[in-house]
Amino acid sequence: MFDKYGEVINDFDKDAAIRSAEAGLDRERVILEAHDLVKQYEQSDEIISAVNRVDLKVREGEFVAIVGPSGSGKSTLLHLLAGLDRPNAGSIVIRGQDITQLDEDELGRFRGEFLGMVFQSHNLIPQFTALENILIPTMMCRKADQHYEETLKKLVSALGIADRLHHLPSELSGGQQQRVAIARAMINMPHILFADEPTGNLDRQNADEVLDLLLETKAMVGQTLVMVTHDMSIANRADRIFHMDDGRLTVEKKR
Repeated sequence: MFDKYGEVINDFDKDAAIRSAEAGLDRERVILEAHDLVKQYEQSDEIISAVNRVDLKVREGEFVAIVGPSGSGKSTLLHLLAGLDRPNAGSIVIRGQDITQLDEDELGRFRGEFLGMVFQSHNLIPQFTALENILIPTMMCRKADQHYEETLKKLVSALGIADRLHHLPSELSGGQQQRVAIARAMINMPHILFADEPTGNLDRQNADEVLDLLLETKAMVGQTLVMVTHDMSIANRADRIFHMDDGRLTVEKKR
């Protein structure tokens, strides 16, 4: 069922797409807003506030990095913002929709249409080819295959995996597997891409290459990128850096 995607055309004009996306980008529009966000866990007889009354606004097209020590709550915050976990209190408004008010089915549909997620571990299905892994979100959303054909061509060309689509994950390098995971997260062209330590398992060269590709594909569609990272060389390329410590969030840097 995936054979018709086998021949991928590498003729995507990346520079033109980047210029077009940036020209139409409204930097002041808030696409994501969290208010008074709280996430608590019970540990023995103690209540731990992993996220403690966090407020956050992210503008459309912005690259935001969240840094902080291990256990500071940054990944928990990212999972809340991406709708992968539920807060104990507070609101998360994305494109005017408070996702904390959606039931599980509604939230699943919302995530599939508007949000993408890249993890540190690739989470690829080992029995599926790279192509099949990339197309998983399209099947889950039950949209027509032809809706994705041009998007697929653009993504795999930009990510440099056009010649690896029929390989299994075990036949790919770590960097190639992460590129497949990025393509999978972006095949629906999400409005916001959340990334949790996406370069954490990569060496310096591959980490820089993956970030370059994330920023290139972000520019391609005028996308918003929210990333958790421990790597300050990665974070320093963001528009804004937020620092997480003991569940609280503060702005560390604006560009």
